[in-house]
Amino acid sequence: MNKPRLILIALLLLVLNACVTLRGSQILATQTPTALIPPMFETPVQPSAIPPTPAVQSASETPVQPTLIPPTTQFELNEALLRNMTYHSPYLNILVTLQEGQYRLSNDAGTQTVDMLSRIAFGDLNGDGLNDAAVLLAENGGGSGTFVSLVAILNQNGQAVQAGSILVDDRPRINSLSISNRQIVLDGVIHSLSDTLSNPTIPALQTYLLDETGLQRVSLTSPTPSGGVHAIAITSPGWGERVTGSVRVIGEMPIGPFENNLLYQLVDAAGNVLDARGFMVQSDGAGGPASFNNTINLPALTSGQIVWLELKELSMADGSPIAVASVKLIVE
Repeated sequence: MNKPRLILIALLLLVLNACVTLRGSQILATQTPTALIPPMFETPVQPSAIPPTPAVQSASETPVQPTLIPPTTQFELNEALLRNMTYHSPYLNILVTLQEGQYRLSNDAGTQTVDMLSRIAFGDLNGDGLNDAAVLLAENGGGSGTFVSLVAILNQNGQAVQAGSILVDDRPRINSLSISNRQIVLDGVIHSLSDTLSNPTIPALQTYLLDETGLQRVSLTSPTPSGGVHAIAITSPGWGERVTGSVRVIGEMPIGPFENNLLYQLVDAAGNVLDARGFMVQSDGAGGPASFNNTINLPALTSGQIVWLELKELSMADGSPIAVASVKLIVE
């Protein structure tokens, strides 16, 4: 009896299993298939856009902007400076500091005064391209005379430097003062030997040159009553020419001198006259032009010595110079 029961149970299990299998197949057939998720590494990874790094220039490639330096103000001479600086007074031979163009010193001997005249000239005197100056100092030592000197001032290393001076006259009348071609030109009226000290009568145009020895007068000219001019032009020797033993002097004059005669002088740096004599010129007649070509034997001089050869035309009335020419010589 047990055996048939077991067979029956086995059959029931087979039927039940078949039903379950059939139901499962129906369920699977009715479900929508689920899309497979691809593996994450199968999707290509797009690289992130990285902005390019700007190229960095080396220090040597970077252009250097120049530093702008404001131009240095160039030192210039001016009237205010000249009227308030310290001078070596040529006539009084003392140091004086002007205040607004004046100096006063009173002592037991009297009152000494120095005044700068109103005429001032600016221009290059030594060839360095800078404006130098020329001033006129009028000095009184307590007497009746007032001696006017021409003073050269250089613009040198940012300073005003007194470089030379020369006496013009006692109480001359000054018309103008200028600088041209490195020369100082003074137009005025100076005394003849017969004039009263308060009344000069010779109109004179004087030219001065500054060199290593100081300020030197190179020419003086004066007008004639008829509108001509008394003047001397030395064409040889040249300025600064070296000489030894003798020198040939060549030149000309627009109007010949009285009796065709000039005065020759040789002067040293201190103003001492080393030699003097008459000097003849050739002319076609009174009032006409003249020329000269004469050899002068020089006195004994020291090698390297600087001297000035001067020719002067003297007035017939009183012997006052009415024309002067001067040339610098260096002794071999």
